[in-house]
Amino acid sequence: MLKEVGSLKAYHSSENFEARGICEQDIEKNKNVIISLLESNYKINFPDLKNVSEIAQCSYEDMLRFTKNKSAILIGIFVDSYMTGFVWSYLRNVFSENRIHINHLVIDEKYRGIGMGTALINALRVRASELGIKTIDLMTSSKNIRALRFYETHGFKNARVQMEMRLGEQSDN
Repeated sequence: MLKEVGSLKAYHSSENFEARGICEQDIEKNKNVIISLLESNYKINFPDLKNVSEIAQCSYEDMLRFTKNKSAILIGIFVDSYMTGFVWSYLRNVFSENRIHINHLVIDEKYRGIGMGTALINALRVRASELGIKTIDLMTSSKNIRALRFYETHGFKNARVQMEMRLGEQSDN
């Protein structure tokens, strides 16, 4: 049985930024920031995606719903009280192993490269340990080279390849 995952613990604090659990009020207060970060993430990972704003809005609503039912693990990065990024993850069971799956890890473009993503990964590792989780997994676009390097640097390994075939479109073959 998967455990409830809600927590507001502070995981990382420096004079520059703080990584801490996100609550429902944080999500509501930072609605526009979260939607903007989700839009940015979708545009990077799915450059041909249509209706990005609508999809980001739906994802925001999912985030809020999953926070209310305590199935989301959300950790945010804050500079003063401004949210500059977050990791949104959840528990799942794969082959009888409880894992944390990263749904989104997003840092505002202006704040990338200064350790905020690392702070989020480290905070998630702490949360995983608290929950007795031994594996964190995720999916990212094969075209997002910066994300691939980031995850590899933090110990993630390529375990599977997801392939797609678009029906009704011409093939290059």
